[in-house]
Amino acid sequence: MQINKRVYKDKEGNGISVEKWGELFENFSYRVVKQEKIADKFISTMWIGVPQLVIDSKGIRFSGYFGTGIFNVDGKLEEERRYETLQEAEKGHLETVTNEKFNALRNGNPEDLERIWANQALNYKLLFAICLYL
Repeated sequence: MQINKRVYKDKEGNGISVEKWGELFENFSYRVVKQEKIADKFISTMWIGVPQLVIDSKGIRFSGYFGTGIFNVDGKLEEERRYETLQEAEKGHLETVTNEKFNALRNGNPEDLERIWANQALNYKLLFAICLYL
């Protein structure tokens, strides 16, 4: 892959022009995959449509058309994950939310626990993680 060549893709993974990417990127609801508030964290998974240039031990490469960000109460990005496909992004979002729920339960803040139980039914993965922790 050429380093200076970026490939733009829509949510379904189809190649698109930079003009079409700009049109889609302006539509906020198109960009949102999922967003949730868990305890004092905001988890947002978004379509980006253009991969980020990454330089690491694997070399120089482009990475991810989607990203999940974990933001603290001040809006500071604490962690970011990148994904190639919509399916990977949806799965990654669920895993991130499950981990954050588990962390909130483990930390034991009663207000956070109330919000977690009120906002969303407990999924089996979280229940399994709680059983393992206890």
